[in-house]
Amino acid sequence: MDASRALVGITARSLAIAFEHVTLPQFRALALIEQAGSLRPGDLAEALAIQPSGVSRLTTRLRRAGLLQRRPAADNGREATLTLTPAGQAVLSEAMQCRRRDVVAALAGMSTSDRQAVTHGLRLLARAAGEHHRDALLLGW
Repeated sequence: MDASRALVGITARSLAIAFEHVTLPQFRALALIEQAGSLRPGDLAEALAIQPSGVSRLTTRLRRAGLLQRRPAADNGREATLTLTPAGQAVLSEAMQCRRRDVVAALAGMSTSDRQAVTHGLRLLARAAGEHHRDALLLGW
């Protein structure tokens, strides 16, 4: 439980930065779109486990804030794809930089072997939990 509390604290501090710009569901949407490169609104709704109308409202707010772009899909002009704007990417990057800084600071006080063991364990936990982000824990988490 101590490790869980530490990770929650690190996450909370990074999210506090993002919450100056977006809500938690909006942040999650930005993170999912960034991870995929682009998403169709229906795929985002499925990933967030919300109704398409909820995604429509959420993405409209993000577009109006200049954080998200909606473009016709390349393979079907009647459908749309969602991508981040540079401002949307900046919101995510700022939060991730804070998170990365806190993780690195926490690991800095450990021996090399302990740091490697913790990193390996956290990667295994992420994989078991279904998190396969291309920027693994210490490479961009």
